[in-house]
Amino acid sequence: MPPAEEEPKGPEMISLPSQQVAYIRDRLEKFVAESPELEKFDDLYPSEEIEADRNDIRRLRARFQKETSPNEKEFLFYAQLLEMIIMEFSSSWIPGYLSRATEYDDIKRRTDLFLEIEDDDGNIVRLAIDVTASVFKAREKVKQIINDLQKGIIHQVKYFESEREEKRGFLELPRFVIGSDFPGIIDLAVLLYRHGHSQPEQKAEILKEIEQNPFGQDMKRALLYQVGRYREALRLAPTFRQQYGSSTVDSIIEQLNKIEILLMQEIKKAPGRDVRGSRYERPNKVLEAILEELSS
Repeated sequence: MPPAEEEPKGPEMISLPSQQVAYIRDRLEKFVAESPELEKFDDLYPSEEIEADRNDIRRLRARFQKETSPNEKEFLFYAQLLEMIIMEFSSSWIPGYLSRATEYDDIKRRTDLFLEIEDDDGNIVRLAIDVTASVFKAREKVKQIINDLQKGIIHQVKYFESEREEKRGFLELPRFVIGSDFPGIIDLAVLLYRHGHSQPEQKAEILKEIEQNPFGQDMKRALLYQVGRYREALRLAPTFRQQYGSSTVDSIIEQLNKIEILLMQEIKKAPGRDVRGSRYERPNKVLEAILEELSS
């Protein structure tokens, strides 16, 4: 039996003004509905295959609604809310370009977002991002990624479209986990509301608050620590080299090295604020779970 998690407290159960709750829910509903369509890839895959994938997603979505507990649905709500906020404010926190995965790659390939970063030589490095609001799932996701690497399994997505160059369709790339707990996501949701309802002269000040929110540093730390752990797992995985060859392993390690350098540059540029004595002093439990699993 997995360990019990704290009871989620959705926006209707917390002390936010009703207009903030309505705005947050409305924004999230639109965000979920605007997931990239599989039809965009009809030049890459036969229509019958795309329709089969679409039917598979409908079946899994219906099963989720029927069989999933209210608790799990609430965790999904928070994860999707965090995903939307990351898409909205990513330029304040991390380098590169973010894009959304299709619902197919979300459900079937555990990928919510793609991050593309251009290095100093103009090369694009990419990673898949899996967003969670669950301490337990954060641990399980990191553990599964490490196990896959040790078994020689490369993360794959089917419906990728680059924001930076002509690259579409099937892709192999490293997968990373990021997340926040409920209080942290609620703090970010309030900033989202304030930004959406502010006057032009106020937006710069609110964006500064968003940039200094501890989640930005938490996200970079989570990515950075995963780079090191996954690189170690690859180096110690003889199955991977036997299956794909040393050149493939070295290529992935080189990509991880580039991601590490770019993240370190960002951390040095924006070291974060001193949160001692503020409401942000509270630790991010999901980040802690990710770091603990990486060090186990």
